[in-house]
Parts: sequence; C-alpha cells; structure tokens
Amino acid sequence: MKTLTKNLQNIGNIGLVQFGTLEYDGSGFKPAGPALDKGDLIIKESQEEGVVSKLVAFNKTTDFLLLTDMDILKGAKQNRVVNTSCLIAPNSKTELDVSCVERLRWDYTSPDFKMSPESMDFKMRSAKASSLKNMASGIFEGEGVQGKMWNMISDKVRKRGSDNATEDYEQLLNEEKKPTFAGRKLVMDKSSNALAVFIDRQIVFCDVLGNREAYAFYFPKLKDGALRSFPVNDYFSGNSEKEKKFEPLGEAEAFYKLGEFLDEVGKNLKISGERLFGAGKLKRIMDERTPGFELSYQDRLIHLAAFSEA
Repeated sequence: MKTLTKNLQNIGNIGLVQFGTLEYDGSGFKPAGPALDKGDLIIKESQEEGVVSKLVAFNKTTDFLLLTDMDILKGAKQNRVVNTSCLIAPNSKTELDVSCVERLRWDYTSPDFKMSPESMDFKMRSAKASSLKNMASGIFEGEGVQGKMWNMISDKVRKRGSDNATEDYEQLLNEEKKPTFAGRKLVMDKSSNALAVFIDRQIVFCDVLGNREAYAFYFPKLKDGALRSFPVNDYFSGNSEKEKKFEPLGEAEAFYKLGEFLDEVGKNLKISGERLFGAGKLKRIMDERTPGFELSYQDRLIHLAAFSEA
C-alpha cells in the first residue's frame, strides 16, 4: 500500500501515525452513524426466535453506508458489536453479523439500535478478528467468537469491581477515565485517511478508511481507543518528569515500521470464502501474528483493519 502523506504525534509511550493513501477523493460511501441518528438507517433484531448473532439493517438512503468492526450498537434487549465491517447498499435490507457485548438483560431499552459514542478497544477487536479468521479457516475454537467476547468482558468487569449486573461493555467504557489532556494534544490531520498506533515503539493496530469523511468520523474513536491503553492521567498530571522517561518514537523508525507492516499485511490478505454480509468483497489476513481484514467494493478500499497480537 502506497502512503502519500505521513504525520507522527507522540503522547508518552504512544505514537500515532496518521497517513494518507488516496490519490483521488476516495470511495463513495458514508459512515453509518449519522444516518442511524437521523433514522435514515434502522437496525432491528432478527425475527428469528432466539437468534442474537444477527441483526437486520434497513437503509432508506441513496448512499452506501459503512458499519465497522469497532461499532457498538446499543438498544433492544442486549447491546451488540459488529463482527466485521459491513457496507450496506442504498435502499436495501441487509443482515448484519454481530456479537453481544452485554448479557442477562432481556427487557427492551428501545425497539431498535443506535450507535454508541464509544467503540470497541483494539485488543478486543484483535481477538474478534483472530477468532473469525480461525472460523473461516476451519480451525475449531471451543468458546467461539461470542464466547471470547463475553469472557473478555467478564474479566474486565471482575477486575474493575464495578456494579455491572448485565456485564455491559459500553458501561465499562463509560466508567473509564476519559483521556482529556492527552486527547486534546492529538488532532486529526485533514489530509489523512488512515491511522497506525504504536505502543512502546511497536505497531498495535492500523485502520485505513476508504475516504476522508469516514476517517474524520472514526478518528476520535480510534484515538480514544489508543489512549485508553495506558494510564494517561498518571503520565500527564502536570509532572513533566513522568513524560520524560519515555523516549519519543522518531519519524524514521515509525515510518519504516509502518511500511514493513503494510507490506506484510498486503502479502497475507486472502479471500476467505466465508459468507459476506453486505456489499463488496472481503479478504482476511491469514497470518497468526496479524489478525485483520480488508473490505473493498469494485476494487476500491472501504476499510482495512490490522492488529498485532500480543
């Protein structure tokens, strides 16, 4: 993948490289969040009795709409997360593949779903992508994708010790301290459509969106997801000595590692043969060390997400 522009910002032991890959305006789609808020996209539970892993989306617009694997859908009887990014065609009814990120709640909070302002953290996204890749490859996992999500959330609830009877992942995210000072220092680069995040000088995840409008929508969520990964308030409490103990990631090192990472991702992208939900073409990264996927439509990139497994 060719990078045309690159911009590095450092916060403590985190480095964010925003970069541009677009030689044109990008693919003609919009992020689904605003359409959900306006009621132009309606997402409801499946009519199949007892099926929680499928939702149905009704797109009433003339636009292609993107839901990503980080999107938390809240409402109905249990909150869900989109399993793999999905491109919803204009004026269509589309089935969505999802996992529950809440359990033991059977009362409706709303008849349909809205998009949470929070998003799934990259460690859970990585685990989800790894399980889905194994499933597509015929590798059996006892807990499956849904079991893995529930187990990871249960561990987080137990460690936090909060009152969270339904093990609601969105509640966990809301309870975490918001990255205020650090978040204000990290600003979106308007020429970019992609973000790579380094922690302790190693890439942990990378997202490439197919146009700048989608990148502008998801940048705050991706940034917050990165900053949640270390104790921001400990390092940025006004004591500059704490910040000094981290040697900043340099541009030469960051850009070289990014190029190597993208090359490896490109080499390992394969059509998985699994069922595609929505429009386009789906490839998965068939590498144990780098779970992820690429969604495209008519040979134009819609969303690439790649992770480095710990």
